[in-house]
Amino acid sequence: MKALYRSDTGEDLSLVRDGFNVVQPATILEFFKNLSEQRGFKMHTAGTLMGGKVFWALAETGLSATIYNDEHVVNQYALLSTSADRSLSTVGRYTVIEAICNNTLQLPHSDL
Repeated sequence: MKALYRSDTGEDLSLVRDGFNVVQPATILEFFKNLSEQRGFKMHTAGTLMGGKVFWALAETGLSATIYNDEHVVNQYALLSTSADRSLSTVGRYTVIEAICNNTLQLPHSDL
């Protein structure tokens, strides 16, 4: 087993097996940025939760729909999220939910 920890604070993130592939958040963000640019998306926001254990990025796809008597615009986003503590698999998907906290990050991962 290996301990993953934050290099800036020294805080523990998780224990992982020797074969675990450690990928830095900057590497994942760069991958998502490149993918977004290839698809014509615009990076919207990115962040971490749970003390850096969960990280995510959101990009605007440029697609939207007007609903409810043409009064509300719903925008589509591309979401990429993963975790260092194994609480969340690496997932990329489309969503209409702007991920800004753990609750809104979990919604696109649930089967509503």
